[in-house]
Amino acid sequence: MNMDNGDFYENSGQTEIDPREAAFRLRMKAKQQKKEIRFIGSMLGGAIVLYIIITNVYALALSVSGLRSFYLSNSTFQFALDTVMTVAGILLPFLLAGRLIKMRCGHPFLVPTAPPSDTGLALLSVPAGLGLCMLGNVITSYIVSFSKLIGHEFVSPPLNYPEGVSGLIVSVLRVVLIAAFCEELAFRGVSLQPLRRHGQWFAVVCSACLFGLLHGNLVQAPFALLVGIGFGWICIKTGSIWPTILIHFLNNLFSVAVSYLSMTGSENVTVVESVVLYGLIAIGAVCAVFFVRRMNRSRNEPDSDSILLPRQKAAAFFLNVPMLIAIGYMIFVTAKYVN
Repeated sequence: MNMDNGDFYENSGQTEIDPREAAFRLRMKAKQQKKEIRFIGSMLGGAIVLYIIITNVYALALSVSGLRSFYLSNSTFQFALDTVMTVAGILLPFLLAGRLIKMRCGHPFLVPTAPPSDTGLALLSVPAGLGLCMLGNVITSYIVSFSKLIGHEFVSPPLNYPEGVSGLIVSVLRVVLIAAFCEELAFRGVSLQPLRRHGQWFAVVCSACLFGLLHGNLVQAPFALLVGIGFGWICIKTGSIWPTILIHFLNNLFSVAVSYLSMTGSENVTVVESVVLYGLIAIGAVCAVFFVRRMNRSRNEPDSDSILLPRQKAAAFFLNVPMLIAIGYMIFVTAKYVN
């Protein structure tokens, strides 16, 4: 007997259930779904609040210990310490939130670490996703340029890449490997997966919003929002987090490579960057077409059994105390990077 789809009949005699009882059951189901979404939102908002607390304690500890001046002047030490903080500030709070969500909501897993279910689809997703990242870079540059035209300058926290081979190694470790890995586990794993039972697009958009929010400035946030939507959809359709981890690696590696090439003072860096960037966009667009065609031929899983309207789900997810604190603080931080 399936009560979720309105087939309200008893097994014996196919007696129809009273409409008032059917309506009551629907209200109870809606209430339960709101309660679960609100709990997930509270846990993820709490993870961001914990990230905020850890980063502020980290900054305070640097000042109290007298290491702040050395931290600011020695970029190798700065990147090495920030690598540890990426794990402590992002990965650990979200893994804790994921553990609590799993215990409360009964999800079998929160990070899809199995190999992709369709290898061909996964292979197409990598250039398609990387092309999306490059497109995001172009859009970001236009947003920054437009902001200057209207009298506002959007800036982001500077990354002072350390020089030398040791500096390059530390930069790759922090920006390419650790940051990408931790962010994918946090957002395409813990944030995305438990929301999927309430709608695939709902899960993708909400996790992408959190991804953009955590970047804390209007240079990186629009990029993270756009890329987060694409990454979320790739993760769902390939059934694995590994393609998005690889795309994230490659995107961050491109950023590091451009930064280190710029340090050489070569006049050809901008030309090479543009050729690679627009080349990857073109290749990504072609692969995206084949990705969508192959995706449409594959077996599509049902979206969800949610009976809530999108606005009801969004209200339950975002309008809770931990999430509102997180949003409020990150908006405050973002405002500091607008001149």
